[in-house]
Amino acid sequence: MSVHEVAEGEQEIRRGEGIVFQLTTTNWESAPTPANISIIRLKDGQDVTSQFTSTATPNVTGDVITLPKITAPGNAATGRYRVNMPFTAGGFVPGVPYVDLIVKAG
Repeated sequence: MSVHEVAEGEQEIRRGEGIVFQLTTTNWESAPTPANISIIRLKDGQDVTSQFTSTATPNVTGDVITLPKITAPGNAATGRYRVNMPFTAGGFVPGVPYVDLIVKAG
C-alpha cells in the first residue's frame, strides 16, 4: 500500500493562538472519511496532539474536512510542528495531507 503525502504549506502561529484548518478533497475524490489528526514536533518526532487540541477527530460536510481547533499552548516549544490530516476517499487510500505549523514566541 502506498501513502500519498501532500504538503499543504505552512502557517505561523504564536503561543496561545488558535487556528482551524479545512481541507477540500474534491480534487482527489469525494465523500472523504477522515481519521484522527496527529500533531508531531519535528525536532524530536514527539506526538503532541493532546497538548494542542482537545480532540483529534475532524468533522466532514460533503467534500470538506474541518479539523478541530488547534491552539499552541503557552508553554509550547518554538519550532516546526506537522499536522497530519489522514483520510480515505474512493481510490485515494490513504491520503495524508499535512501542514507545518511554525510556533513562535508570544
